[in-house]
Amino acid sequence: MNLFCANGDMMAYAILRIEKHTALVTVRRSGKHKDREQETPNANPELTLTNETEGTKTSAELVVAVQSRVNLATVKATGTDKPVIAVEYLITASPEFFKNSDEDTINAYFDNAKSWLRKKHGADNVVSITRHNDEKTPHLSAFVVPLVERQESIRKRSVIVGKDANGNQLRETREYSTPASINLSAKHFFGGAKALSELQTEFHQKVGIHSGLERGIEGSKANHQRVKTFYANITQGEKPVEVPKERLVYEKSWFRGDLVETDADFAERVAQSVKDQLAPVRDVALLAVQERQKRREAENTATEFRKRSEPLLKPLQGLSVDQVKDVLRLASNYQRQNEVERQGKQAQATSRGRKGR
Repeated sequence: MNLFCANGDMMAYAILRIEKHTALVTVRRSGKHKDREQETPNANPELTLTNETEGTKTSAELVVAVQSRVNLATVKATGTDKPVIAVEYLITASPEFFKNSDEDTINAYFDNAKSWLRKKHGADNVVSITRHNDEKTPHLSAFVVPLVERQESIRKRSVIVGKDANGNQLRETREYSTPASINLSAKHFFGGAKALSELQTEFHQKVGIHSGLERGIEGSKANHQRVKTFYANITQGEKPVEVPKERLVYEKSWFRGDLVETDADFAERVAQSVKDQLAPVRDVALLAVQERQKRREAENTATEFRKRSEPLLKPLQGLSVDQVKDVLRLASNYQRQNEVERQGKQAQATSRGRKGR
């Protein structure tokens, strides 16, 4: 049993995922996927030219841009040997949104998402955004360097500076200055599960709701997935599982024989391929669970409202419309009288308090 909109369509959800990168090598790897520098099984090569990129256009440019921004930091992240140097965003929506929306609505959703990213992180820290139109479900892939600019601040503190002739402590207020800094801090934006939940809520309120999209169920037990895994799953749709049948040839050589993957590598690749192809079933099921939970929450709210309102409505049963209006008018008059009496008592109490002084 699914939850449907008024027009009969299934509800569509705003989808936002993040992946943290602590090394330039993973930034480059993800950049190659983003900029289609390697084969992308879910992408239609004929539509790749319709992808739209703002900022860096290649994985090499992306690495340089990330490193350049990181070098600006005057304070590195503490408490970790590998600070987060870049955050990869995936922004999309469930397939129903793209199926039932016109081009202007879809464009507005993605434009608002880009504006939200730049406002949240600063335009210069959003080093690259690509809108992928060559997959079944369009989406944004964005790379952000988590820099936080902190202004110089002055804090005052009372300190002991000695004792008087009677042995009492002498204190004075001194000012301490904290210089301006640029912090590399992913924790500022994504520190802990609560912050990630608040990020989802913020994105829905600032972006998703304006396109008629729902927020996912707050507090759900759904596991956080890697960015590429999730959007690959929601774009694949239903198709038969294909099992690799041939070993990969890593290197061809006429004088020493071809270098072919081992039995163990081949078996691992087959198992991983089947697992990846079945993943979309899990993600579609997740959305269905969210819709069922929203329906139950709506039904429980309606039931609770009926229980609370029943005692109030019972005295009005059997009355005509005009009689109900008379009752409400009388109740309104009583409310005004009570408010006048309350204000009069409050004024008297205030007056007595002043005379007592």
